[in-house]
Amino acid sequence: MQPALHLQRHGWQLSIVPVDARGRVAPSACGGALRPDTALVSVMHANNEVARIQPVGEIAALTRPAAAS
Repeated sequence: MQPALHLQRHGWQLSIVPVDARGRVAPSACGGALRPDTALVSVMHANNEVARIQPVGEIAALTRPAAAS
């Protein structure tokens, strides 16, 4: 999170997508946060504190159409 906050302090716009009650990021929430100028999507794949693995494949699939345009 600190590298993202560093970019924000230097003028980059940052969108933080919340997790649900089980600590899972909804792919649709990530897709909804994409903007035409999105340059980076970062997700912590596995979290040892809440024993959650994020659906990075589904999230990546949502970013591909945006990257192609």
